[in-house]
Amino acid sequence: MNQQYRKFISVALLCLLVVISVHLWNSRDKVDPIMPDGVYTATERGFSSDVKVTVTVSGGKITSIDVEHNDTPSIADPAIEQVVANIIETQSADVDTVTYATLSTRAVINGVKKIITQHQPASEETTTKALLPDGVYTGTSRGFKSDLELTVTVSGGKIVSIDVVHDDTPGIADLAIDQVIPKIIETQSVDVDTATYATITSQGIIEGVKNIIEANQ
Repeated sequence: MNQQYRKFISVALLCLLVVISVHLWNSRDKVDPIMPDGVYTATERGFSSDVKVTVTVSGGKITSIDVEHNDTPSIADPAIEQVVANIIETQSADVDTVTYATLSTRAVINGVKKIITQHQPASEETTTKALLPDGVYTGTSRGFKSDLELTVTVSGGKIVSIDVVHDDTPGIADLAIDQVIPKIIETQSVDVDTATYATITSQGIIEGVKNIIEANQ
């Protein structure tokens, strides 16, 4: 009787071990995919040329990032290679730029961010959560040759206006204001393109709005 009981317990434990093993095996790769599998492209402005970023996603993960550009190869190429490796390793575009190739690497990072933002699976939280509580928010960031003073107005949980006071070159800075601000308001996101001939002012506006959102969420 004791021998039969021990045999029963052994079989039961073995079955339990099999069930647990199968569960762990099936769930080991069940992580939220960064995006649906596919090949995605985006273009951002680099140091002296447009930078085209092509992101390949397989198994819900970024598996490769190809970059086409006409920036100085000896400077841009090793920096871009470093940033691409960091993005793939972390599966995130929240990585640092490379100091000696800031504009080139920032273009790669912003291109990947844009792709992720446009194609990541929507969730109830991301589609219903208000960007910021209603109110008027201010902040500063660095433009081309001056600080930018930004005022962001939020109504109904959405950005409805962005005002910028600056001392950058009016004809050039106005390109950034006229192009970047409407895109931020339209998409309710700071993952937008810079204005081609006003890259640094554009980046200042984008960073300023991003900082305001992060500081007040």
